Amino acid sequence: MSFLYPEYLWYSLFLLPYLAVLPLYYRKQLDVLHLLCRSNLNAKMRASYRKYFTLLATFFALFILFLVLALAKPLWGYNRKAEPRAKGLQIVFVLDISRSMLARDVVPSRLSRAIGLLGELHEIFEGDELGLVVFKGRAQTLVPLSHDRLVFPSLFPQLDTEILQTPGSNLAAALEEGITQFDNRSNTSQVIILLSDGESLSGDPSYIRQRLDNWDGTLMTIGVGTKEGAELLDQDDNIITNYHGLPVRSQLQEDVLLDLSHRTFGKYYPIQELSLGRKLQNELAPLTRGNHILKYNLRDRYQIFITLALFCFLIVATLKRFGFMGFYQFSKSEGLSVLRHGNPNSWDKPNGRNRF
Repeated sequence: MSFLYPEYLWYSLFLLPYLAVLPLYYRKQLDVLHLLCRSNLNAKMRASYRKYFTLLATFFALFILFLVLALAKPLWGYNRKAEPRAKGLQIVFVLDISRSMLARDVVPSRLSRAIGLLGELHEIFEGDELGLVVFKGRAQTLVPLSHDRLVFPSLFPQLDTEILQTPGSNLAAALEEGITQFDNRSNTSQVIILLSDGESLSGDPSYIRQRLDNWDGTLMTIGVGTKEGAELLDQDDNIITNYHGLPVRSQLQEDVLLDLSHRTFGKYYPIQELSLGRKLQNELAPLTRGNHILKYNLRDRYQIFITLALFCFLIVATLKRFGFMGFYQFSKSEGLSVLRHGNPNSWDKPNGRNRF
């Protein structure tokens, strides 16, 4: 299960102070119960009130929790539909050229290894439309989608971290730039192949997640680097340090790349994987056959949590309407006569309803 707006899940933290004060409120209400029933409060009555209070508190907490989950818009399951596809693919390569790509936790460096893979993929998908986007703190299209096979090889030697001057790393801008390259009037399958270490220092991650959820294409991510990471180097091979004089270390953010690819039912691969180019070709082969393919979309399930929240609210409202006396009378029919002890109004509010 995933969420369209996962940032709303933080609202569930409001339940923590509620749960913290519950024991105090329970003891206060129990003291009031002692005063009302005087010496007639027995062990069965105390146990019944504990059940009543627990049910009331639990279903109210669930009511709030389900509302928060509905607000975050949970997504799971599959919605199948058949779509005609033209032969061939439209593939946009999105290459990370931020400074972290100079790290040497893969040989000879992350950027060099990614450029080498680009050359291999360029040959494998030679019959498809190809485009190239590079990004740092902003993204720029170097090659629009086309069948031109001459421009790519001439660009590879020029790809370095100095093509763009905007510092940082903005995955959201890169993927947005890649998506805008496609012609939505075409029935050709749309594919983005992202080569990056997953570090994103700017941009709106929630926006790009939503954008990918609504995009009718496939994102394949290639993780360039290792989880252990490496110290960053500048163009002169000097170690980059922070304000405290300590070396800056960069690590592969595999979870970020996995999350992005899974939103489009694509796949993630580490760049160290053997025969990676052929594996990508085999994975994308079903999209090139020209007949009907199945498209899978995550289904919005917030209605389930809205229904559960309403159910919990009805239980809370019912418990409050009948009060503790109604609950106890329902669970133990002889309890009412024991409690009243000859005074039929001792448990009534001025309007005739139970106090608990």
